[in-house]
Amino acid sequence: MKEITFSELIKKEICTNQYSQNTILSILSSFFSNNSQISISSDGIKLEIYSQYNFIIRFISNLIQKTFKIKHHILYSKINNFNKKRDFKISISENIDIIEKQLQLTNEKKTKFINTKDNKKGFLIGAFLSGGSIGSLQKNTYHLELRTKKLFYARLIQNIFHTLNLSISLIKRRKVFVLYIKRVQDISDFLKFINANESMLKLEDQKISRDLINQMNRLNNIDISNIKKRSFASSNQIEQINKIISSPEFKKKSKNFQLFCLIRKQNPSASLNDIVKIFKEKYNVKITKGGLSHYLYFLKNI
Repeated sequence: MKEITFSELIKKEICTNQYSQNTILSILSSFFSNNSQISISSDGIKLEIYSQYNFIIRFISNLIQKTFKIKHHILYSKINNFNKKRDFKISISENIDIIEKQLQLTNEKKTKFINTKDNKKGFLIGAFLSGGSIGSLQKNTYHLELRTKKLFYARLIQNIFHTLNLSISLIKRRKVFVLYIKRVQDISDFLKFINANESMLKLEDQKISRDLINQMNRLNNIDISNIKKRSFASSNQIEQINKIISSPEFKKKSKNFQLFCLIRKQNPSASLNDIVKIFKEKYNVKITKGGLSHYLYFLKNI
């Protein structure tokens, strides 16, 4: 069974939410503006919209029926041998002029559909349903894309994001304009704004888990680095201790220094704190880390 992507989960959540009539009009205006075409044949003029997802077509169909109460047909293609998917579409052959006028399909400014918070929300919902995606939560980076073949539509979406204080970039790939966000907090704010709250929480949970894992990895790397440094330093110290033990000067040194050399040889991986404890617990000798540092300095300069 094919695994459901994170983008598909978001779109399904969007399609199960309830919306006001003004928001519905903005959803339809945005979806039609980005993903519709007029076809002319012997059967007459038809307005058609497309999607790869049956549940999106059903959702848009319900909004059309609720808003315009007109007859329309849902059609689907054969399964594509390349990607194993069907294409779905809604075909409308009546009252096309009414739909064009009410949804401002020939008006590139779409003023009445982006002038309030609810309208902006609806317009962005239509944009995501018609050409949006968010990368898998399992990837190491976060990425939101909104795609369109129409520059005016891309500029509209970009302006809406700017009014929401969300930064979004615009590039062109071949014949398609792509708006994208890589900052995870902005993606989360976008999902919250369009009321995809369950999806937003999934994203936040994944971010927290990933941040925790990264923090643990950094701490582990620091520990490994410290162990390597300590091991290298200990190896040098023992080498110097072996030199001085074999020299006549060793017997002239203090008993505590001689004891330190013995403890270090027996405990090559011990920290200075560990050696202080050994002095106290095993030999009942009180010594500070400062005293041990003095011995280390002497060894280093032999």
